[in-house]
Order: sequence, then C-alpha cells, then structure tokens
Amino acid sequence: MEFLVVFFGLIGRISYKYHELIKYRLFKGGLLISITKSFTPAKLGVTSLLLLLIGSGIVGFLILSLDDSRFVQNQLTELFQNDPKVQREMTRPEAQTNSQVFATDVVEVATQLLFYPFYLLIAASLLSAGGLLTIKMNRFVPAMLFSLAGVLSLFTLLPPALLFFASSRLFATFPTLKV
Repeated sequence: MEFLVVFFGLIGRISYKYHELIKYRLFKGGLLISITKSFTPAKLGVTSLLLLLIGSGIVGFLILSLDDSRFVQNQLTELFQNDPKVQREMTRPEAQTNSQVFATDVVEVATQLLFYPFYLLIAASLLSAGGLLTIKMNRFVPAMLFSLAGVLSLFTLLPPALLFFASSRLFATFPTLKV
C-alpha cells in the first residue's frame, strides 16, 4: 500500500511495512514525511501543471467576462446606493459622482488587478512545462524550474506544494529515484 504518511508529535514504534515508506525525516522524531513511489516528480509536476492551467483559465475567463457582466455592475450600483457612508459623503458638493460611474471604475480596476495573477499563473505553467520536458535529461534544472514555478504560484496554495515536493524529490541524492 503506497500513500503519503505524515506523523506529528511523538513517534512510537513504527511497524516494518511503514518503515519502508519513510524516506525523509525532519525535526528528529517530530515530523516524518514519506513520499512513496506513486508520487514521482513527473506525476506531481503534471498534476500541478493541470491545476495551474485550470486556475489561469478561470482567471482569464473572469478578466474577459467582468466588463460585460451586468450582474456585477448591478450589485456594485446597489452597494453604492445603499451604503450610508457614501450617502453622507454625497451631501458635500465636491464629492458628486454617479453610481454607474462608480461601478464602471471598480470593474476597470478589478480587471486590471486580475491581470497580475493571470500572468503569474501563465509563467508558472510555462516553467512547470519546461521542467517536465527536461526532467529526463537533468535532475537539477527541472528542480529549479519547479521551485521557481512554486514561488510564482504561491498564492494558489496546492500547486506550489506539489511543485515543492517534486523539486525536493529531484534534489534528493537517492540513487534509486524513479522519475
């Protein structure tokens, strides 16, 4: 049975079948992590690449559809009209604005801000794909590419964790490492 084994706290006696699974030992008796044969760097890289592409597709869809979305603009207009602080500020003569102008400005700013995660996800996807293409030739180049892709996509949480595990597996000096 192959799976990821994580033990926290005091580790008692470990049976023989689990002893074969444990590859890395951190904090000497506190945290034991094992990545078994089923979690090869190539599988982790492909999984994170798929997640990064799905994430970039979702962000790209939001960028393209945010300008045309009447639902978002109606919600922002309603929020603007029902906010008591805005109503107090509108009594001043120098602070006159329209709720439609407010909604349009917020949508434009949100669209511009969504380009940053989109570009980061695309760059991380390209680095992951480059790491997957070079994984058979050299172990250290894809490890660096996976690490850099993990840093670029750190805000997504799951793909960077997979990329860091794949990178650490590639940096390991075990001669029986199956890629």
